Amino acid sequence: MAFKMSGYSAFHKETKYVDDKTNPPKEQENPGHNNPDTPDFLYKADGTKVSIANIDEGELGTTTHTDSKGKHAVYSDGTKYYFSNPTSE
Repeated sequence: MAFKMSGYSAFHKETKYVDDKTNPPKEQENPGHNNPDTPDFLYKADGTKVSIANIDEGELGTTTHTDSKGKHAVYSDGTKYYFSNPTSE
């Protein structure tokens, strides 16, 4: 006969899951973004619009720089990605 204790269990862990995937919590609104301050689109120096989904954010520099064309971050291969279109005046 096994001893069975009813009531509270120190090993029981309650797990909560998000079932409603159409209305995710605020911290999961942009699941593809590691940084919520990153815009959905960045621009190359020639004005080409690039979706952030096509860029590995881990390879994007953690610091921002400013030059005559505007604020940008540098990718690991040396490409500058601007936060606003550098060719529009």
